[in-house]
Amino acid sequence: MKKIVSFLASLALVFGTSAALPEGALTFDTAISASALTYGDYEYTVLSDGTAEITNYIGNGGNVVIPKTLNGKKVTSLADESFSMANLKYRSESLSKITAITVPDTVTNVGMYAFSYLKNLKEITFPDTITEIPSLDEDNSWGAFEGCTSLEKVKLPKNLKKIENKAFYSCSSLKEIELPETVTDIEWSAFAFCTSLENIKIPENVKAIEQYAFCECSKLKSIIIPKKVTQIGDYALGYDSALNKMNGFTIYGYSGTAAEEYANNNGFTFIPLDEKRISGDATGDGKVNIADVIRIQQKLAGWKVTIDESASDVTGDGKVNIADVIRIQQKLAGWKVTLK
Repeated sequence: MKKIVSFLASLALVFGTSAALPEGALTFDTAISASALTYGDYEYTVLSDGTAEITNYIGNGGNVVIPKTLNGKKVTSLADESFSMANLKYRSESLSKITAITVPDTVTNVGMYAFSYLKNLKEITFPDTITEIPSLDEDNSWGAFEGCTSLEKVKLPKNLKKIENKAFYSCSSLKEIELPETVTDIEWSAFAFCTSLENIKIPENVKAIEQYAFCECSKLKSIIIPKKVTQIGDYALGYDSALNKMNGFTIYGYSGTAAEEYANNNGFTFIPLDEKRISGDATGDGKVNIADVIRIQQKLAGWKVTIDESASDVTGDGKVNIADVIRIQQKLAGWKVTLK
């Protein structure tokens, strides 16, 4: 190896420091590994199976559609930090200008925290060939999308097994996300500081929601917990970053499960899904009275209160509005109306 380096160095001296070396030759740029190649908008390495692994993006940003091949080699992998602004070695203006990324279906492997701190990334789409999007390394560095503060839309692969530690940490523009039904674990701080998150459906196969998973989601007012969840970590739901309880946070779940235990242990309202709901019982206290009318009116007026949305929709039109308030008032006044 020393002889090769000396030979290439000699060539550089003979032809000048700007002399071009063939693709794949060793270079002396400390920002590029010895085996790095360049083609188009990407730096890459050739894996043992002859396919390409992207190590760095060097294009102009904007809407990035990762190609299926580079210089005739099938792209199967994205290396650790390959699109990450957290990577001090490869941090560039190009990465900061990326607004969207589409990963091709040739890719089966994604490295750790590959997309963290892309401040202008708004949308990313993954193929179903991927089953894991790793986050932290042994030093507990960054989540896969941590710090992507403009991220609004994510299409996750349908075979994804878990949402890893800090995966969407501080994705403050993310309002909602659809999790694949194959997900079984939502790990530590996975959605912490997603301050715009308003709606999320926990898949039926989820077994664990780990510590701080939804901490400081200030707009998430309620959540439905499936039956299979057996573990809910400390401060996973209903807490802010100072570990103060969020007022009015409501947990919908099944009696005798981890959902009820967590709600009771932390003093949150628990509404069982396995008991028949009383139509019009917006407060969940088992009866219909003027308190339900007031609670729905407060909700419609924008107050930070929680209602049982299903029980409050007494007209059966799929939404809660003033018509439901009027119908409950009519029922309480003795009118011959039906609460659906």
